[in-house]
Amino acid sequence: LKPVVDFHNARARDISLLFNENDHPIATYLLEGGSRTNLDLTPIELSYWRDPPGKRRSRHMKSWSELLLRNPFKRFDLHNDSPVLEDFLIANDIQPAYVRPEAWCSRPHEPLSKNLREFLDDYLEFLEQIAYQLSLPQNILERMRSVAAECLKGHLNYAWGLARQLHSNRVRKFLGNCLVGGSPKTIGRVLNHVYLAEGRDVWRFGHGGDRAFFDDKHWGPAELAYCSRYHVFGEGEARALRGKLDRGLLNAAGVSHMECLAGGSPQLMESWRQAHYGNAGKRGSGKKIQFVPGSFLGEAFMVAPDFKTPDPVTADVQAWMVRVLCEAGYEVVVKPHPRGVGLANDLYTRQGAECLDKSIPFQSVEADLYLFDFAGSAFFDSLASDKGVVLADFGNRPFAQENKQDLESRCKIVPFSEDTWNRLRADRSEFLQAVEEALEFEGCPESFARRYFQAAEV
Repeated sequence: LKPVVDFHNARARDISLLFNENDHPIATYLLEGGSRTNLDLTPIELSYWRDPPGKRRSRHMKSWSELLLRNPFKRFDLHNDSPVLEDFLIANDIQPAYVRPEAWCSRPHEPLSKNLREFLDDYLEFLEQIAYQLSLPQNILERMRSVAAECLKGHLNYAWGLARQLHSNRVRKFLGNCLVGGSPKTIGRVLNHVYLAEGRDVWRFGHGGDRAFFDDKHWGPAELAYCSRYHVFGEGEARALRGKLDRGLLNAAGVSHMECLAGGSPQLMESWRQAHYGNAGKRGSGKKIQFVPGSFLGEAFMVAPDFKTPDPVTADVQAWMVRVLCEAGYEVVVKPHPRGVGLANDLYTRQGAECLDKSIPFQSVEADLYLFDFAGSAFFDSLASDKGVVLADFGNRPFAQENKQDLESRCKIVPFSEDTWNRLRADRSEFLQAVEEALEFEGCPESFARRYFQAAEV
């Protein structure tokens, strides 16, 4: 709905929208109309069934062989990976069976149940009511409804079809004793439900420790549904998560009896020790800043704006930050995200920055300070370094108040807000002052490292 409203408001104000129609077919359809035949509204999760039949057969045989040849009792079934899970498997010398549930099923195509059809209708009616209150033209409203209906129907059909097939007797008797995995998508949440329904355990593992500092709105339902145990890096994050569970703040199915454990990160603790007591990290000239921007997701992979800002908004504010720093006399190097829809090196070099190879680990580059516009796993890793860290806060992700003070003891947080042109901007002098103060940081306090990188504070 938000893109539709933005397109309509821009048109009403005679603002020209610059985008490539071939790169953004859904946006083009919503704005201009025309045929829907070229729109790919298939859920991303169904990409497995787009692979050649031979490749799918190979995955099918490999996945089933894992289940048939290994005794399910005391067997760990690995769905997908995460850094926290890798540490756990190594520490406990566990060799899991790698499961590919999409290879167990035919392509989901079963008709929706009556309840799901009613849910779909109610959701579309809710969207229409909002659109009506915003006075959207009827033609735009109809296009929005057709796209939303197709997308929602595809996701619901996919989840419903998988659930029906995975609950079948053919699959149930081959399940291992415990399902382990990182952040689940649709298929992972369905798997969680299947394993719990069959009396198995479901252990999920965080992607990194950054969630300790944020109260992301959709995180609980997306990551914790039907999970019997959740593993994180540090006791600081585990304690905060237990508190939210006790206060009923995590709106996710089946979490009322979930355990939350901290396993620690030997790798991060070793990085911290080396940076502060061993061979210190590579320093620059005293004014060298490494900018580690988040990825550009593109139209197909776009997520909710209250988690990550849309690509055009992000690109604009990234260019502004680099330009301000270069004009202030800082040497800026940009380490692009290794994934995403494409690289935007020109975006940074035009402002005076140098772009690095995306495959180079950001920790291996000489720098005096790290700058982030998104707090993901790379941001969390940087907190173990001996360098100053600056985080651009775009205001869309609320901080976890119980841990915000700890975060502020390690990095400078600069608030951004929308200006009259809907651009994200910070006060220029406040931004530069935060950089100067972060350059004076003496690394990561030991209390911080023990709280967020270790299983328990000692």
